[in-house]
Parts: sequence; C-alpha cells; structure tokens
Amino acid sequence: MEAFGEDHILSGNLGRAMVEGYQKGENGKLSNDGVAACLKHFAAYGAPIGGKDYNTVDMSMREFFDYYGKPYEETLKGKPRFVMSSFNTFNGIPVTASEEMMQDILRDKYGFDDLVISDWGAVAELQNHRVAGNGKEAAVLGLKAGIDIEMVSTLYFENGKEILEENPELLNVIDHSVLKVLELKNDLGLFENPYVNEDAENDVLLNQKFIEFARESAKKSCVLLKNEGNALPIKLEHKKVVVVGPFAKTNELLGNWMCKGRFEDVVSLEKGLKNVRPDADIAAYESLSDCPKEVLQNCDYVLVAIGEDWQLSGEGHSSVNLELEDSQKELIREVKKLNKPYSCVLFTGRPLALESIINDIPSLLLCWFPGTQAGNAVADLVFGEASPSGKLTMSFPRHSAQAPIYYNEYNSGRPANDSSYSSRYQDIESGALFPFGHGLTYTNAKYLDFKISSNKITETENIKISFKVENPSSYVHTEIAVLYIEDLVSKVCRPIREMKKYSVVDVPAGDSKTIEFELSLEDLKYLDNSLKPQIERGDFNIYINDMKEKVFSFVY
Repeated sequence: MEAFGEDHILSGNLGRAMVEGYQKGENGKLSNDGVAACLKHFAAYGAPIGGKDYNTVDMSMREFFDYYGKPYEETLKGKPRFVMSSFNTFNGIPVTASEEMMQDILRDKYGFDDLVISDWGAVAELQNHRVAGNGKEAAVLGLKAGIDIEMVSTLYFENGKEILEENPELLNVIDHSVLKVLELKNDLGLFENPYVNEDAENDVLLNQKFIEFARESAKKSCVLLKNEGNALPIKLEHKKVVVVGPFAKTNELLGNWMCKGRFEDVVSLEKGLKNVRPDADIAAYESLSDCPKEVLQNCDYVLVAIGEDWQLSGEGHSSVNLELEDSQKELIREVKKLNKPYSCVLFTGRPLALESIINDIPSLLLCWFPGTQAGNAVADLVFGEASPSGKLTMSFPRHSAQAPIYYNEYNSGRPANDSSYSSRYQDIESGALFPFGHGLTYTNAKYLDFKISSNKITETENIKISFKVENPSSYVHTEIAVLYIEDLVSKVCRPIREMKKYSVVDVPAGDSKTIEFELSLEDLKYLDNSLKPQIERGDFNIYINDMKEKVFSFVY
C-alpha cells in the first residue's frame, strides 16, 4: 500500500502524475490551491534484504540506474519541491549520509535542485548505523550529504554552533539550505498569509464531487482475480444474499497512513450492498456461527468478505507469513459445504499468498483498501452495475517464501522446468499465482486484427503495433492494454519480459476501439556493466497482456 508496483515505468509515470496533481503548477511552480509534493523515499527503500523494513539494501549500480532509480528519475521530471532521504543503507552507506546518493546522483545526475528532507529521525539514526559516534558527527554527515531539513531529531540545532566553528565551510551549505526554505515559503505565500483558512476544509473534505471520484477510482482499482463459472456478478434472481466474514460489516477500509480519514465516513460492505441493491434481502454477519440457520438455509447466495486487517500492512509491518488467517480459510471451506452459489471479496494492503485456499474460491475480487466509498464501489462490481477493469501492479505469490517475486526477472542459465536441476522451488508450481498485469472482466473482450508496420526498426523509422479491442458485452468497458518486449540475445542478462507501453481505453458496449503503440530505439536501450546506454542489433519479440505466445517479432 506504499508502492505503485513492480514495474519501473509504471511507477515513474504514476509518481510524476501525483506530483503534478498535488502541485497543480508547471515546472515546479505551485498554484494557489496546490501543495508542495515530496518524492520519497530516495533511494531503493523498497529493496531491503529479506523484505524486512529498514533493512540493508545492496545492489549493483547497473540494477539501480536501469531499474530502481528509474521511477525517481521519471517522477523528478514533475519537479517536486521536496525529496526525502530514506532510512536504508545503500551499498554500505546510509543514504542520509551518502554524498554519492544525495549529491552525485540526486542533484548532479537527476538534476534535482530543491529541498531535501530527512526521513523521520534519520539523521540521528546515523548513530545506530554506527557511521557516526555521536550527534554532532551525525549532523555533520547529514549536512555534507546535502540534507537541508532534519526531520524530528534536532542535531543540527543542538550542534550547529560548534559544527560551524570546526567546519566554517559548512556555513555556505546552511545558507543555501535556508535560502531554499525561504523560497518555498515565499512560493506558498506564507509570508503574506501564514495561516490556513480552516473553513476551506469544509469545501474540500467529503465534497460530493470528490466522493463521486472516490467511488469511481475505487471501482477501477479493484481486480477480478478469478471467476470460475461466472460466479460474479451476483445474478438478479439472487434476492437473498448473506455476507459473512471479518470484513462484512466493518468500516475500517481506509488502509494505513489514512491521515485525516475517519472510519465513520466509510461506507461498509454491508451498507454498500444495501445501497446498490435496495430490493435485495442483505444479511451481514462476521462469522457463520452468528448467522441464524434459517437465514443460511434460505439464502440464494453467499458473499465471503476476507482479508488482512489494515494495521498489518504499511511501513514497519513486514511479515514472514503472507497467508490468510486459518479461521478465514476454514470459513471459506464451510461456505463451500453449503452448496450455495458463493464468491469472495478480498481486502488487503499487499499481495497475499493464496495457493492453499484458491481452489476453494470460485470467484475472487481483490478490493485492496478502497477508501471512503469502499462499500458502494465493491457493491457496484459484485452486483454487476459495472465491470471490473483493474490489473495487478504487483505479482501475488503462491507461497510466502516466494517473495520477492516479480514478472521482469532476469533470464537464468537453467530456466524453470520439470527438472529438479532448474531455477525453481521443488514443492510448488513455478511462477506467481496471479502475475503482474493479471485482471479479468465481465465483458469477454477480445483482441483481434493485429498489425505491425514493419518487422524492422531503424534509426529513422519506428514500428507501430495496432489491434482492436472488441467489447461484445452491455458494459462500458475500460481496457488496459500492455505491450511487453523480449530481447532474445544481449551482452548482459535481460528480463524475461519488459513492459514498454500501456494504454487505457474506454470501449463502448457492443463496440470496438483500436489501440496503437509505437516503439522506437529508445525503448530498446539498457545499461551495460559500465553504465553506458546500449542498443544492440538483434531480434525481439512482442507480447500483449498475458498472452503466452508472441504476437510479433522484429529486428534492429
């Protein structure tokens, strides 16, 4: 719930969009109703060893610049006014003390020239890293690295006079930081009006227009992971619906870091189902034992509401176990024994390992934590008022021990196969249970009429790939089309597949839309071991969405 996913292009695009949306100005300028955006956490905070928050990060510079650094590089094009240094070490040096990361990379290579703020207490924590023996040494390291603002800890303030007496050259550093702070305050208009108009909150928070946006975005965020026998949507003739599980009645659906969000403003699943289908008989219970036998016997359909409590995901909540609780697995199996039509909705802030229970779930709608309009949005989907359209930005492992797992892994000398002497776990099927880009719909949309402008790409001629998306259903369908490439031979190992383009297109009911992608030589670049961009001549394959077979091949 604190990341955009496992693809660097997607993460960078979404990060840049957030910066521009918050600041609402061009080239780093702030509009009157904009706020200063902070890009965090720089850098590679999402790659700690063992998936343990705050842990050491250790990777090659090629991996960083070609992959982990890319989302920062793209987001910085939106000109955020802040960058936050991360807690972690990077190749042996805490980032908050790293002149290489904060000066050579962030400022010189990526061109960021605004404010850097430490993460919460990160300057003081340099002592825990044991790169500083006391608070004064930690403050000096932070200043030299280019940390303009020390968040929470006060080592700059406590040791500043003595530091400047011993290091007078740092006065220029401090002056430069202070100037940037004053410039930002000036851009925000704080000298003319240092106070917030608190009444303006009433015009913004829970504004009806924003509530409608919240409902729509929640619907588009949900992902239909499985739908055997079209168990979803719930049919009109199913008038008596029992909703059961720990998420049937709760309004705690905001997720972690909810800021000013209030549970009392959240529409629960029970409430949403009743809002969307007022003519149905909706009965909600937290467990089967709470449900009267006659209600269970007479119901037409059972909707099982499962997931993880919101407090189990987010910063500082790393876990070795990504499974559903045993009690929830047992609930699903007990519902299965009823021989009633049923499906599951899943609330979670992170991918879960569902291999042990997925065969007992005919249909599964992943809802994440959808926010204030949670119940209404999920009800729209399960009752078929709208079709799910979301696709996974993160792969779901089969088992907890598979993590980290991601679609764009490198080729191996012994790719996974039935042999025990191949790159696989021997006790589970290879690959993710639900991979990046997976997502079903109710529409039975079809891709057809594939065309490519040429099977050769050159310095002067790009190639264009087009196809039609046909929507035979009665839904207005939002299709997310993804194009991947596969570099067949290169001097360094390349990912099995790499997403290069994606497009989101609304296709009217009973109609079709043409989607077109264009690939240039820029899309084929990668960094070699000396960190120089390379484009190698050779063959490439193109894949669309989760198609197993290539759609086209081309050569450069």
